[in-house]
Amino acid sequence: MSNAWRDRIGRLLSRETASGRFIPEIDGLRFVAISSVVLFHTYVFVVKKLGLDAGHDMLARLMSKGGFGVQLFFAISGFIISLPFAQAYRGAQPLPRLGAYYRRRLTRLEPPYIVNLLLISALLSLFGKLPLAELLPRLFCSLTYTHNLVYGEASAINGVAWSLEVECQFYLIAPLLAKVFAVPSVRQRRLLLTAGIALSTCAAQYVLPHTPRWNLSLPAHLDYFLCGFLLADLYLLELTPEIRRSHAWDIIGLLCWLILLALFFGPKGLSVLLPVPLSLAYYAVFRGQWSGRLFGNRSIYTIGGMCYSIYLYHTYVISMGGGAFVHLPGLAQLPVWLTLGLASLLLLPLILLACAALFVVTEKPFMRRDWPGLLQSRWAAFTLRRPA
Repeated sequence: MSNAWRDRIGRLLSRETASGRFIPEIDGLRFVAISSVVLFHTYVFVVKKLGLDAGHDMLARLMSKGGFGVQLFFAISGFIISLPFAQAYRGAQPLPRLGAYYRRRLTRLEPPYIVNLLLISALLSLFGKLPLAELLPRLFCSLTYTHNLVYGEASAINGVAWSLEVECQFYLIAPLLAKVFAVPSVRQRRLLLTAGIALSTCAAQYVLPHTPRWNLSLPAHLDYFLCGFLLADLYLLELTPEIRRSHAWDIIGLLCWLILLALFFGPKGLSVLLPVPLSLAYYAVFRGQWSGRLFGNRSIYTIGGMCYSIYLYHTYVISMGGGAFVHLPGLAQLPVWLTLGLASLLLLPLILLACAALFVVTEKPFMRRDWPGLLQSRWAAFTLRRPA
């Protein structure tokens, strides 16, 4: 492929940032998060459909932990949402107006989400997967981000939407939480953030009821959003473009990712420690030489930038593409790792191609902050040209 075509495709699939501030490492981290989630759902689909005994297979065990990609997303959201508030409290820019802040969340995230829910609802109704009497109230709750609360379970229309409801709860209180950046002392501010992470982690582990309704709510995941707050504070004060990157931080970052894996496979009680290596692993991305090159690679951050569309649609691509895969003869007799490897090699390109197209059509047009005004202007121009 020529450089011209590569650049054209790169521009087509690239994200547009409302602030104009593009941080490639963050989209690189989004790549890790969405890859984890996609591999997890690939594992779930294949193992369930083929009835595989995957308990002792190393690849299966690794893929089964990919659901943690959702928590990786929560930390990234904490960073992205808190960054403008942190900058404002440092005097670098005006404090975001709440009306504009909430309006941007609606105009950026709602249209792709609504399109996704309506499209899937139509397919579920068309193929008789969900009776209309049950579909409509669940659609209403999903559209209003109340399905977790009302039904105590993930959305029956798009199961991954449970995390978007948690994100919505976070968006509502983020401006209040961001007042921590008004604390002038760096030491005190970071002590407060660290204490908040520790307390919310312990509360989620030992205090909150372990019921589906609570597990699908913000209090059960607040610690990861606060990890993003801490990273934002570090980013503004320490992670300048002029900072000297080192291979030592590459090693530290790699060790932190390995510690995360070890905690996944260790006793359940050790999960309370997860925010610690997660925060260090994210910090190391901005401090390591190799880490910066890897997470700042154009192919990596371009795919990471499409994560919202991939997240919304990947389970249905897996269902359609995987439905054909599981009917291939002899799969159940293969080693589990080989079956899962073949499924991943088949499904990942399909997911990427399908979701890239959906990103261009259903998400990218709404990344521009001024799209409502442009749409209104075009509609006005159209009505003026239309003959009476």
